[in-house]
Amino acid sequence: MPAEFAMAAYRFGHSMIRNGYVLNSSLPAAASTLANVFNFVRVPRLPVFSNWAVDFNMFFNTAHPVGASFNNARTIDSVLANGLESIPGGSGIMAILAVRNLRRGLALGLPSGQGAAHVLGLTLLTSDQLTSGLPAAEIALLNANKGLLLAKTPLWYYILREAMVVNGGNQLGPLGGRIVAETFVRMLKRDGDSFMNVPGFAPSLPSSEPGTFMIADLLEFAGVLVQ
Repeated sequence: MPAEFAMAAYRFGHSMIRNGYVLNSSLPAAASTLANVFNFVRVPRLPVFSNWAVDFNMFFNTAHPVGASFNNARTIDSVLANGLESIPGGSGIMAILAVRNLRRGLALGLPSGQGAAHVLGLTLLTSDQLTSGLPAAEIALLNANKGLLLAKTPLWYYILREAMVVNGGNQLGPLGGRIVAETFVRMLKRDGDSFMNVPGFAPSLPSSEPGTFMIADLLEFAGVLVQ
């Protein structure tokens, strides 16, 4: 698996995490913090309490909506949820997810965003684009050391900014999208059992035409939706 994917591009999802999640209608609002969500997958909270079951109607547009959609993902940008500044199991600066991502990228010698974009023949983000709409403190940091981070921007951060500048944070930009897509395509091609290696295969569900279903339909088929 390419390090550029594992340690940078695919970590775009970290910016989409919310500060809190309404998991079901029976839990009080105070239980919806990100810290409490982390407790769902940590000892001694396993097995999960019966009243902590996730109601997927609150996460996807299903046929059984519970009021409004409570848990839409955030846009892709360089702003992370407050709860990711103190992730479980971390200490000191390593409890800050953004620090972890940036340090790992540096330790593995990942190329800068500009370097990766140049190799792939993509248009590089300008300094103005990288700083557009950012708070003053973040702009000052990018401009420090004679603008080093604007000339050689860490790949993970560059991909987050690219998504926001090019697509308003609604999807990855040319560099991030290409790294993620090409990684998945290569994995599927190398898997002899994947749909790419089965002639004429078209995924379908009993209640839908081939290729017409969404994630909510898969959840309905799996029987995990509360009606």
